[in-house]
Amino acid sequence: MLDDVTLLIRAYTGYEVPSGDDSLISYLWKSTETELLNDINQETLPDALDPLHTRVAAGRYINARMEKIVGTDGLQTVGRITEGKVSVEITGDTPAERLKSIEAVLCSDEGNECACFRKIRW
Repeated sequence: MLDDVTLLIRAYTGYEVPSGDDSLISYLWKSTETELLNDINQETLPDALDPLHTRVAAGRYINARMEKIVGTDGLQTVGRITEGKVSVEITGDTPAERLKSIEAVLCSDEGNECACFRKIRW
C-alpha cells in the first residue's frame, strides 16, 4: 500500500520519493487510516476506501514536502485530472500554487465515499 502512495506522488509530480521518507509516508498512512476509521466509526477500513486512503496520504506527503518537490528548477505538474466522469482543472500560476491545488484535490472526499460506510453512533 505504501508503494501505491509513492507511485501516486511520482505520477502527479514527477518527484522521486527518497527512501529516507519511508517513515514519513508510513506515519501519514497510519494517521490517515485513523482519521478515516474515526469518520466511518468502524474498526477496520473497508477495501473500497483504499483509493481514498492512498490519495489522502499522497496529498499530505505533497503538502509536507512542497519545498523539496518544487525545488529551484520548478515543477512540471499535470493541468487536468480526470477520474471517471469527474474532471478537475489544476489552477495556479506558480509551481507551488499548482502543487497546492493537486494536494487539495487528493485530500478531498468530494464524492463523499466515507458516507457509504459510516455507522451511526448511538
